[in-house]
Amino acid sequence: MDRTMLQEHLAMAERHVALGEKHLVKQEALIAELDRDGHDTLDALKLLATMRATQRLHLQHRDRLLSELGREPSATRQAKVIGSGGAATSPARAVKWTPIVGPRA
Repeated sequence: MDRTMLQEHLAMAERHVALGEKHLVKQEALIAELDRDGHDTLDALKLLATMRATQRLHLQHRDRLLSELGREPSATRQAKVIGSGGAATSPARAVKWTPIVGPRA
């Protein structure tokens, strides 16, 4: 793949990362609202896990393209992926959700 094509793919990958981050933020807010209102969050948490896995793939793809272009992800652009139970997020917004099990007080 030539450099111009790599740069076009990188721009698309960066859009996917940014959009994925917005989707994660929205889903996390929805889960918090469901939990606060006493609703079941199991399906929403399963969806969030899938969204996090997808975001990790977007980040890996972006980083591979950066590597091919000979650029390293900067500290502000590089995302940290926190285990399988955590969010694929920027370092400033690492959130881990734990479902509430059992009766509420």
